[in-house]
Amino acid sequence: MIQQIIQYLINKLDNEKLFQKNYSLTNLIDSGGKIFPLFYESNGKYKLDFNPNKWFGVSYFRKDGDISFSDGTFPSLKPQEMPVSIRIPLKFTGTIKKDKLLCDDNYSSDNLALYIIKLFQDINSMRVDLRAKRVTFNVDSYTTDGKTIMDEEFNGFDVALKTDYAYISLSLYIEIQTTKECMFDYCPSVIIDENSDKVIDQFGDNLIA
Repeated sequence: MIQQIIQYLINKLDNEKLFQKNYSLTNLIDSGGKIFPLFYESNGKYKLDFNPNKWFGVSYFRKDGDISFSDGTFPSLKPQEMPVSIRIPLKFTGTIKKDKLLCDDNYSSDNLALYIIKLFQDINSMRVDLRAKRVTFNVDSYTTDGKTIMDEEFNGFDVALKTDYAYISLSLYIEIQTTKECMFDYCPSVIIDENSDKVIDQFGDNLIA
């Protein structure tokens, strides 16, 4: 289910052609006392190129806490239906060169954040894709403080902020009203590989000793 949600939001970003590079769901990795986000490809390989010098705009998502479940609030129409409410907290982080925006001024970052919020709010068709009763998009807060964002996402690094770039970080959550039957439709088979014990980056370096 979360894969469908992230891909839906990524498609919205891709259609806008706002950021040059949109990563999907990333994870914060703690390695050698440093914390940084990486995108998992497959076969133990991670990557993330969050380099403003290379991309004029880049963004990514990550989980921002535990996914929680509670009893659904909609009336059940069938005796066998079990209504459930699912709350998926996410963090969206992005940076873009200000002169790529129409609002290249002191309000660039805030205008960008509000534009993304408005873009994500229209998620009506996601309800159909997930066969849910209701899907809502909510924002708890956002920040445009580049230092705060970089300290949280790249803790332990000496990151030089680019003054000609806008930085945004949204704390948001998706709430889904569905049934347990529909929820489990999105649970594919899981195969455990007991021989897999490495986490490496795109250069083949082991991230976790």
